[in-house]
Amino acid sequence: MIPIIFIGFYSYTIYSKSINNKLSKSTFQALTLLNRTMLSELNNYQYLAGSVSTNPIIQERLTAAPNEPAPSNATINHAMDNVYRTIYPGYVQNVRIIDSKNEPIYELGYDGIPNPKYGEIMKQVDLNAPYDSLNYVKSYRASHTIVLGRKIFDQEDIGVPLGYVFVFIGGELFSKVILSSVDLGTGSNLLIMNREGIVMSSNLKSTTLGEAYDKGQLFNQIKEQESQKNHSFQGLVNGKMHQISYINNNQLGWYMISTVPFSYINSETSKITTGLLIVVSIMSFVS
Repeated sequence: MIPIIFIGFYSYTIYSKSINNKLSKSTFQALTLLNRTMLSELNNYQYLAGSVSTNPIIQERLTAAPNEPAPSNATINHAMDNVYRTIYPGYVQNVRIIDSKNEPIYELGYDGIPNPKYGEIMKQVDLNAPYDSLNYVKSYRASHTIVLGRKIFDQEDIGVPLGYVFVFIGGELFSKVILSSVDLGTGSNLLIMNREGIVMSSNLKSTTLGEAYDKGQLFNQIKEQESQKNHSFQGLVNGKMHQISYINNNQLGWYMISTVPFSYINSETSKITTGLLIVVSIMSFVS
């Protein structure tokens, strides 16, 4: 029985290690593909933001001096309608333009957020400039929304800021269309977090958005591993061991994260252990 137990334990250990290594590589590859898909989808919304910020009518309105004539609201609405004829991605919920005095000059109007929230988002846009910023908000209609924010600069003098454009993107684009397209196994979770560790989207409905995940413990582990340049590691998530992988997109300021529970990873090896115990029990009874 001793050789059988030894061989069984050795096989269990080698198999578990092999599975963990292969899963680590495969989940990181899956994250890499998801990240590319996400960036490809976001291109449409970034192109919309770019079209708005460089539109001649919008530029004229934002650069006009207080006593100078400027395009009217009707002219701006007409210009924006022309932009939407060129590009209007399917999950756009709202578009808002704010001037340098933080006063709105245009809003599409389908949905919105309280004015104080714009101040918080503008701070993030300033921190991430010249790149776009992604921010999670809950809109007036209580829908989960990702706001893509971009700083508008003077086309004649690129160093002069004129205001901001915000594109509201329905959260379903991320949670249902992109993240849910990959299944990493029972109990697995795919998350998007900002650089503060706040969850912006998840493929699981049970995940609370707009807050730190697992009281910030998961993000703390990721930051520690990131300092060591480890993109896949084993750690505790909600008190249980998981295989954790992540990708940091510095330009957009987000982390794409996967967590796969060991209960799923070791489900096959557990069968080996059970079979081994049965064999040993039978041999003990026979002897």
